[in-house]
Amino acid sequence: MQRGQQQRAQAEQQRQQQMRAQEQQARQRAAQQQQQAQARAQAEQARQQQQRQEQQRRQQR
Repeated sequence: MQRGQQQRAQAEQQRQQQMRAQEQQARQRAAQQQQQAQARAQAEQARQQQQRQEQQRRQQR
């Protein structure tokens, strides 16, 4: 009887650990996606800035 309870408790603990690990992974993935989105936005801004500078240079001539 007691061994069955122990096994159940262990199974429950493992289930909770897995759930926590999955939540953590989901958070990490979300953070990575956010970082990638920011990096893309920054690259886009840099590209636009370069275009503006090119236009200004052309106008100055």
